[in-house]
Amino acid sequence: MSADGARSVLVMASVRWYNASAHYALFLARALAAAGHHAVVLGLPGSPIVERARAADIPVVEDVNLAASAPWALARNVAGFRRALRGHGIDIIHAHFSRDHTFAAVARAGMGVPIVRTRSETNPPKTHLLNRLQYRHTAEAYTVPGAHLVPVIASLGVPVDRITSIPLAIDRRAFVAQRTNVDVRRALGIPRKRLVVTHLGRLHAVKGVEHFVRSYQYLKNPGRFHFLITGEEIDVRIEDLRRIALDIGASQVTIIGREYDARDILAATDIGAIPSLGSEAICRVALEMFACGIPVVGTAIGSIPETIGAYGGRVVPPADPRAMAEAIEDIAEPKAFRAARASIEAGRARHTEEKFLASNLAVYSSIGREGMS
Repeated sequence: MSADGARSVLVMASVRWYNASAHYALFLARALAAAGHHAVVLGLPGSPIVERARAADIPVVEDVNLAASAPWALARNVAGFRRALRGHGIDIIHAHFSRDHTFAAVARAGMGVPIVRTRSETNPPKTHLLNRLQYRHTAEAYTVPGAHLVPVIASLGVPVDRITSIPLAIDRRAFVAQRTNVDVRRALGIPRKRLVVTHLGRLHAVKGVEHFVRSYQYLKNPGRFHFLITGEEIDVRIEDLRRIALDIGASQVTIIGREYDARDILAATDIGAIPSLGSEAICRVALEMFACGIPVVGTAIGSIPETIGAYGGRVVPPADPRAMAEAIEDIAEPKAFRAARASIEAGRARHTEEKFLASNLAVYSSIGREGMS
């Protein structure tokens, strides 16, 4: 830490795609930089988080590639890593993925720089002896994006007082629509008086999109609603979803790819739907919806109950279209809808970037007081 109290933090996120965990890491780096701290990002060369860090004028480590597997690459990576620690005066290594954690634990040897490990993976960790030893002895503190992950870390023998839950903050500035509600609805052919219920995200089996489509047939008053599904095809095809909608007589369902900016889709949305069957360690889309004041119905998976429960949302069992339909109609009732909107407004005041940053800085400071393990 510098004389003026500013931190110098190496944010490690070696992942090829820009998923919720990468977003969490970059959000931290941006918050640190905006508050006058020195943040440096280490990711895979050319990866989205590296390019986005550059675009935000955040320094990146250029000469470390943790995806390289050649025998000589390890020595080169260790040398580059240690140069980065010295050159940037790093006083905290904040690792967000397993390979970041493992590599940093080895490469920092003798330099006295503590590691904070954020674990946001939903897959359970391996519980063999080596992994338990790594978790107990190679990081000074752990953070998780939701309280549901604290027991996961504790199951490896890490004391609970070394684990802190720090939910991702809501970034309201990032969700200013470019088009109006009326413009988007008109472009998509959605009747103006319908309540638009939106699923926004990858079209992947784990996201449970098929169950959301099927929930339309259980609506008691389908004439009030229009379902909107938009996202990139992964292993679920738009054509197949449209066929399901046709088979169940769901006439007010629009299913498209990624033709529209997410902010514009949310501008046209009244209620969000997150029907996931797995994953969702962070559930970034729920926070994006809350940033726009949109009530959410979601499944009891991962961080969804904790996240949307704090914002007046409705939680239903996964793979239960009937329960999803009932929850949508429940939250659409005027009194319930107003209450959910009020909960969102209160929640946005609690989950700010300032609180997110302060929580991380408190973890860093606790390491300084207690010393390295």
